[in-house]
Amino acid sequence: MKILVLTQGPYGERIARNLRENAPDWEIKEIPLPKRLPQLIEDPEEFLPENIPQAGLLLAAGESPGAAQLIPEFAKRSEARGVIAPVDNSAWLPPGVWRIS
Repeated sequence: MKILVLTQGPYGERIARNLRENAPDWEIKEIPLPKRLPQLIEDPEEFLPENIPQAGLLLAAGESPGAAQLIPEFAKRSEARGVIAPVDNSAWLPPGVWRIS
């Protein structure tokens, strides 16, 4: 299984580290996001890395509303078939982001 973990601080870094250390023979890739992102991201291209690895699962462990807005583009470019996006505040993940098709 290939998992792409988006991190933005200690919370996500701890999850990614735990997966790398304890998962079976899964391939874990981590992309750190900027600590500070705007509340509203108009152009996701500004914040996406040039190369996004392919993954079956995207685990979005961002810690800001801006990070949640990047999930659809990361899911699309990584060709993820599933997304797990835990959020601290439901306003960070508006209904329009719930379904990624």
